[in-house]
Amino acid sequence: MDKSLLDACSNGNIEEVKQLLNHPNIKVNCQDNSKSKKTPFFISCEKGHIEIVKLLLNDQRISINKVNYEDQSPFWIACKKGHIEVVKLLLNDKRVEVNQKNSYGQTPLWISCENGHIEIVKLLLNEGGIDINKADNRGQTPFSISCENEHMKIVELLFDNERIDVNKENYGGQTPLYIACKKGFIEIVRLLLASQSEVDINKKSSDNKTALEISIETSTQKFGLENDKTPQKYQKSFPLIVELLESYQKNLIETKIKLRKELNLPPLQGNLLFFFFFSSF
Repeated sequence: MDKSLLDACSNGNIEEVKQLLNHPNIKVNCQDNSKSKKTPFFISCEKGHIEIVKLLLNDQRISINKVNYEDQSPFWIACKKGHIEVVKLLLNDKRVEVNQKNSYGQTPLWISCENGHIEIVKLLLNEGGIDINKADNRGQTPFSISCENEHMKIVELLFDNERIDVNKENYGGQTPLYIACKKGFIEIVRLLLASQSEVDINKKSSDNKTALEISIETSTQKFGLENDKTPQKYQKSFPLIVELLESYQKNLIETKIKLRKELNLPPLQGNLLFFFFFSSF
């Protein structure tokens, strides 16, 4: 009977789910027999069966935060799969733990950023209790994983957010800027350097290299060799990245102002603008 409930939730058969919930011997928080250990509620969220999710949320017997074998919660999996209506529904339930991380230390915001689900990221940013800089077990933050995966829209959404720590490094000592420079993501580099925050281009990674040094090193390597995995569209970016970093190093504020104009961003504000004003005298 428990398997019947699991199957009905997986197949989106709401009428069968209703019948099974009324059975006196049903275990509503049963887990499947596979390694994954998914509950009926978890499966419904994973599949995006919103009407079944609504039904189960109204059953007080349901453990809505019960995780699978990788410590993924129903809310977490809905974020990963991009089921925005399910996410909206769960965010309205105060019982949902919005920062519950999986066994790899990845929060719902983190996994949404990794998978490029910008509309879900927007929803989560509006939640007061979201830990926006919470890193995973490798030290990667939601912002740094967005940069690493080149999710431009999400980077654009986050980079000027005053809550974001743009210089937070992973356990390899790599900042978001370092990661973008190493991969040749020039548009992300431009955004980072244009940030309202002061980006530290001199931070060294665990291999004792700064963003500028890794950019120079990569710009002088020979592309097209058998073991070269750099996509062709990024190969021409490295000399331009070096030029940008050197300009930033010489005149931080001037470079920021120029980049913000080129990117159609609002003028600099706050401490950096204050610094620029008084340093010009």
